[in-house]
Amino acid sequence: MNRLEIKRLCKTLHIKAGDNLMIHGDIGAIHQFNYNKTQNIKKKLKTFYKNLKKEISNNGNILIPTFTYNFCKKKFVNLDRDNSEVGIFSELTRQLKKGRQTSHPIFSFKIFGNKYKYFENSDQNTCFGSGSLFDRFRKINGKIVFLGCEFNRMTFIHFIEEAYKVNYRYIKKFEGKIKFNKKIKKVNVEYFVQKSNFKKKLNLDALYDLMSKYKKIRSFELGKYNVILVKTNDIEKYALKGLKKNINFLVKK
Repeated sequence: MNRLEIKRLCKTLHIKAGDNLMIHGDIGAIHQFNYNKTQNIKKKLKTFYKNLKKEISNNGNILIPTFTYNFCKKKFVNLDRDNSEVGIFSELTRQLKKGRQTSHPIFSFKIFGNKYKYFENSDQNTCFGSGSLFDRFRKINGKIVFLGCEFNRMTFIHFIEEAYKVNYRYIKKFEGKIKFNKKIKKVNVEYFVQKSNFKKKLNLDALYDLMSKYKKIRSFELGKYNVILVKTNDIEKYALKGLKKNINFLVKK
């Protein structure tokens, strides 16, 4: 995406200097632009981050999920090398030279911006609990962007579920080792996982409708794709509002 396209997107979604953005992305939203047919997808992605970073300034930060769920089974992850398990957009971002990756064994992020230490120094022994990266992101009222992908991709919602102590999830402890910056260390992490006998799945349609009702959803048509932006404080407010009426507000058969 070129600078003009990014400017239009940011203006519509009210993205401004100093914003902290967590982006769940579909690589197709970037790849669809053919203004330079000789440019490969990695270069397009680099251009996207470069132009977006100009809009949010040096004080703004971009967080891209680079999750590695396999740690739960293998009890080991090489964060210097192992692929992200949440799509091509994520994996190609992980491969870029710019930006720095956090060291959480399951929920790591590639971060572009000067708040890297703020996020890296979050509690690495929890996935979604107090002191986690998601908690720190909420405290600065970060904004979550869905770049051509579904609202249901929102990982932040598990922070809300743990804070509210929903009865269909429980704390499960994992032990293992990670390799990060060429060093290996032992780690222990608590993960708020769904109970195996609970048959419903995450479904955020009701949350989306409730937030839309109060005009807390911003959207932008980006070629063939839709882009959505929501603030974490609004997510927390309306998710808790729904959970107080129905403990299964965030799930559905």
